[in-house]
Amino acid sequence: MANSLAKKLAEVTAALDWVPKRGEAPSNIGGYRYAMAVDIYAAVRSALSSRSVASTVGITSYHHEPKGDSGNILTTVTGDLTFIDGDTGEIISVPFVGSGMDKGDKGIFKAITGGVRDALKANFLLPTGDDPESESPEAPSKAVTPRNPSSSAPVPPKAERAVAAKSDEVGLSEKQRAMFMARLKEKGFETAAQRKAFLALIVGKHSTTQMTSADLDKALKELDDPSITPMTEVAA
Repeated sequence: MANSLAKKLAEVTAALDWVPKRGEAPSNIGGYRYAMAVDIYAAVRSALSSRSVASTVGITSYHHEPKGDSGNILTTVTGDLTFIDGDTGEIISVPFVGSGMDKGDKGIFKAITGGVRDALKANFLLPTGDDPESESPEAPSKAVTPRNPSSSAPVPPKAERAVAAKSDEVGLSEKQRAMFMARLKEKGFETAAQRKAFLALIVGKHSTTQMTSADLDKALKELDDPSITPMTEVAA
């Protein structure tokens, strides 16, 4: 007899350890470190899929609020993160709220990404930050290693990542961009909203002008996954 969905989700909670804080906010807003959505997605996705549990995101409402004279707009969304058992058809939904600040049209995607990220952290009691069992703040021994489709090697230490980042120019060439856009459309990502949601989910970027060649390689590997389909477009 198949396990219940609740039991499978409990197994996921038990299987996950902690996710390191690899993101760093700009110094003008505090310079704090945070767990990147892509790392949390990578850890949880593998644990869910191996147990035949799918997940979907549904938005129930959103609200835009101008903030002062800066041009920034605060977008707040409410929605549900739903888990579906592929064996039994059981469904469990978790409500979430997310907020995102932006001067353009990216606020709603930031809000969805943050809301889903925090819902996953809360639902699976997922700790983030330094290894609680180590005296070294950079010790990787117990960390959940984010899935890197282009390499089986673990994520390099902070200093090595910094060197690699400097050697990888931001922004794609016209040829790279054209090839990537053609691949997205081939997979069914027809609208700008769908493409932006995919970039935010997979590489934590909102435009090809922010991507590096490493980001492109990772995104193309993800597009080779048959389970990848366009996210539901949300009208802004």
